[in-house]
Amino acid sequence: MHQDETWKAQVRKNKGLVLSIDGIQPDRGNEPIYLVCDVLTGRIVTADNVTQSTQARLKQVLALGLPVSGVISDAQSTALQAVADLWPGTPHQICQFHALREAGRLIFVLDQRTKTAMRVRLQQKTHEYRQNLHTRMQEARATKQAREEELPQLAVLEEYAAMGEAALNVESLAPFDYGGLPMQEA
Repeated sequence: MHQDETWKAQVRKNKGLVLSIDGIQPDRGNEPIYLVCDVLTGRIVTADNVTQSTQARLKQVLALGLPVSGVISDAQSTALQAVADLWPGTPHQICQFHALREAGRLIFVLDQRTKTAMRVRLQQKTHEYRQNLHTRMQEARATKQAREEELPQLAVLEEYAAMGEAALNVESLAPFDYGGLPMQEA
């Protein structure tokens, strides 16, 4: 980064960096990786594993030695303070996705609870119904007592019950994709 004169010339032309700062954790329990990108040039300025997301450690990650004219980050308090300390008076915006996700957290939690309650209430019933259908289908095949149209009807009912069970496992993704309503509709 420090040897790339062409990029540094572009940064000067842009009157500084507009940084996007995001801490990602690839797997739960692993160290977060902080990605720092220049929004104006699209360049990843730094990507650094950190064992601690402290203000002091983030200031080390963010010490770039280049002028910064704006910052976008999540609302993590240590990141907010590190940015304020490093670049006082520099415009700093909270990432809209993170802000919306936080604003929608209450409805997301309620959606999860509703889905769980529906799943608990219906999953055992649909599972028992499918087992009953399988038993009826096996008995009908074994005894040859079923009319010709009964087996296809039982197969349709079993497929319908399987779709009902699958609908109980609709996932949600914050901030806008809630699974409770599609689950209810299905």
